[in-house]
Amino acid sequence: MSALATFFLLVGDRFTAHSPGELAHASYGWPLDWVTQDLSRYAYAEFPQTVPFNFTRAWDDPIATSVHWQWFAGDMLIVGFAVTAAFLVLGRMIRHRRAAKPQDSNGSIQDK
Repeated sequence: MSALATFFLLVGDRFTAHSPGELAHASYGWPLDWVTQDLSRYAYAEFPQTVPFNFTRAWDDPIATSVHWQWFAGDMLIVGFAVTAAFLVLGRMIRHRRAAKPQDSNGSIQDK
């Protein structure tokens, strides 16, 4: 589940280039940058320029992409811990609310 969340964070990421030279090292991924693309082929007229992650894989003219798997693993751990913590907190809140509701003699929860 954390790998899927990490991938969706990559696809939704944006890179802001402040000069044409920065386009050669566009880095994506959150919270750690684990994909780098060479976008220097694009000649933007104005800077800064925000560029979304480009997942296009054209056979005739592919975008040079580097994947840093160790940073991907770190991202998965960070995202996994965050998702797990969120589920644990949510579960605790639900149990706390259920325990606070009055119960009848059979032990079932009564709604007010």
